[in-house]
Order: sequence, then structure tokens, then C-alpha cells
Amino acid sequence: MTRPRTTFIVSPMTAKGETTDGIGASVLLNHVDKSFGATPAIDDLSLAIKPSEFMTLLGPSGSGKTTTLMMIAGFEIPTGGEIYIDSRPILGVPPPPQHWNGIPKLCLVSAHDGGGEHRLPA
Repeated sequence: MTRPRTTFIVSPMTAKGETTDGIGASVLLNHVDKSFGATPAIDDLSLAIKPSEFMTLLGPSGSGKTTTLMMIAGFEIPTGGEIYIDSRPILGVPPPPQHWNGIPKLCLVSAHDGGGEHRLPA
């Protein structure tokens, strides 16, 4: 069975089409692999994104788009290869702490949960 492929589109423009110089960070993926058990998700991915480039990941479900972004963010650890942000390796660096500005799931109450009363738990 052939796995779906992800297409990477990199452009030196902002979302508005304006060119920029030196804004942002560079990202380098060097022969990155990721497997979940015996199932390969990413196979030998090399990609260089310069500061100010606008990148889009296009591909069908299961092609590795989210896995690639999760590895760049530090939430997934590659099985092989290296990832650099501004020429610094990110492997072993924990992701930044998450600060949630929202209502926890347990506070979401529907009409089916409590006889039609809509109130937050005490």
C-alpha cells in the first residue's frame, strides 16, 4: 500500500503577498523520520524554511502534515533525523508551557446534563 504524500509549498512572501526580509525564524528539518510503532508517518523528510517565508503543507489525511508540525513544535520526538530552529537543535528542548484561556471541558453543560439547568459546577 502506498502512503499518501504531503506537498510542501514555500514562498518568500507574507499572507498579503508582500515580501519581507529577516522577519521570523529559520526552520531546518534534516532527514527526519517518525514512526508510530511499526507504522511510518514521516520518511526521510528534509526541508529548509528561511525567515519570512510562508509555508503551506498540503496533502490528504494521513500524509504527515500534523505530525510534521507537532515535531517542529516539540510535541513529538522524531524517530530519526534532526530539527533546527535558528540553527539550534530542538531535540531535548521541552515545548513551551501551555496557557489555556478557555473553559475546561468539565464546565461545559448541556440541557441533557442536569435537567435543563445551565450553570457551572461549584
